Amino acid sequence: MKSSFPILGICALAVLSAHGQQAQTVAMRDVIGEDQLRAMAQKVTLPMSRALPPADLKEDPSKVNQPEDLISRSDILSYGGMTTIVPKRAIIQLPPAMAQRVGKSDGSKIVPWEEFLAANRGWISTIEVTRQQAGGSEPFPEETSKTISKATTLVVATYNGWPVSVLPLKAAAPVVAPAQTPQR
Repeated sequence: MKSSFPILGICALAVLSAHGQQAQTVAMRDVIGEDQLRAMAQKVTLPMSRALPPADLKEDPSKVNQPEDLISRSDILSYGGMTTIVPKRAIIQLPPAMAQRVGKSDGSKIVPWEEFLAANRGWISTIEVTRQQAGGSEPFPEETSKTISKATTLVVATYNGWPVSVLPLKAAAPVVAPAQTPQR
């Protein structure tokens, strides 16, 4: 049995020649050496070198900014055998009748916020706040403030449905009118 490979190769060359395509040459180059690579690496400045602390730093940054305990930064809500946590300052209205529900309850099951809220909708209300209101740079609208002050339920501030701390309102800087120059 004869192989048909040489005939196919000749046919392929004939087709390529007929279409005017020529064989392309591949450009060869030298491989970079280790010395050249080291020289290039010394020229490059690493972005991490700017993030390193200065050598004359007196305090160790890893010791200064230690994380706080999650429980110390949270308020605990307990009722009906369930417990959940919300950030401090997320409870913006606490009626005296609900005060015993804030704090740890022994033997209760710790559940996520959404499960606790669903089970306790009867005595918990939520108020959706903006980032500016949560940050203390924008006050609540007057209607919202009245609603909060008249609430008989525990009111929790939320942002996108999740409890959020509401910082005290920052004192607004007085607006100074520009000095007017007398006209001549």
